[in-house]
Amino acid sequence: MQKTIAAILLLSIMIHQSFAGDKIDKNGSVVLLGKVSKKQLSNEQKFNWFLSGIKAYTPKKPVIDSLKSYTDFSIVIVLGTWCSDTKEQLPKMIKVLEAINMSEKNLQLIAVGREKKVKKKYARFQAESVPTFFVIRSNDIIGKIIEAPAKSMEEDLLAMLQIK
Repeated sequence: MQKTIAAILLLSIMIHQSFAGDKIDKNGSVVLLGKVSKKQLSNEQKFNWFLSGIKAYTPKKPVIDSLKSYTDFSIVIVLGTWCSDTKEQLPKMIKVLEAINMSEKNLQLIAVGREKKVKKKYARFQAESVPTFFVIRSNDIIGKIIEAPAKSMEEDLLAMLQIK
């Protein structure tokens, strides 16, 4: 009996430590909340969709070449680690941003739960759907991609940046 209790206690501690800072929702999905990083998504097995999605996506080279001339913008992405659209679209945008050598200081990732509420300090980026990609220039939101692009991540981004 004592061995069983000890085993249960040890298992509980191990489970808690493996998900420290994470929330497990009623569907068993790992839900990150608040500001997250590419490194965090890249280094954890539970988010293997992130790196595999980046690797699988091939952006259109002529569009990438055009995007490289735009350096005066930043992107805020509101995402849900539990969301199938995030799992499909976030890696594509990250691949595009890496292809144009965008500095990570110009990228902010904000994870939300299923209720899609952002913290007060991110209220400007409240999203009704995830992922939502906010494109910002001169502190103004100049465009959004909500859930999925109309054409492709790189084409939609270029179209927003070409509008002066």
